[in-house]
Amino acid sequence: MRQFSFSAFLFCALLATFFAVWTAWIFWDQALVPEKNPPLIAEPSLIDFGQVGEEFLSSKALVKNRSKRPLFIESTTSNCSCSNIRIEKGDLPPGSSTPLYLTFDTHGRSGKTQTFVGVLYKTENDDETRHLIVELRADVTPIERPEENENGESVAIETSPNL
Repeated sequence: MRQFSFSAFLFCALLATFFAVWTAWIFWDQALVPEKNPPLIAEPSLIDFGQVGEEFLSSKALVKNRSKRPLFIESTTSNCSCSNIRIEKGDLPPGSSTPLYLTFDTHGRSGKTQTFVGVLYKTENDDETRHLIVELRADVTPIERPEENENGESVAIETSPNL
């Protein structure tokens, strides 16, 4: 049975890591390049709720088909369970628009926070699924909650004037 030396193993591991990082960089870089003149746009594509408390926020955007062909809206997606997106699925004729309803649950969050929601769609005669991304932002001021003991009962926090 042939044994490999540690240096050969290390070389193979470094080579594999290099190719994995290089491949991820190439594909990640391509994913970050925005499409020039996309056929489907959202107005606005960034919704900033500003300073808010822990609450359910809602907003509406308008999705427009800027192409000369019908688009087919397949589905919606979100990067976290704190946001929800609703749009009428199906064909979107050229030049038409449809409302996009968005909700953002800021409970349990604090400070500047953001989430992304997306609309997955296809163009006529195209098998490639495209993405329309809308960003939701908020600066959340958390609700102060009383401390609880092991039984779930609220307890008073005692402070000493000598501290």
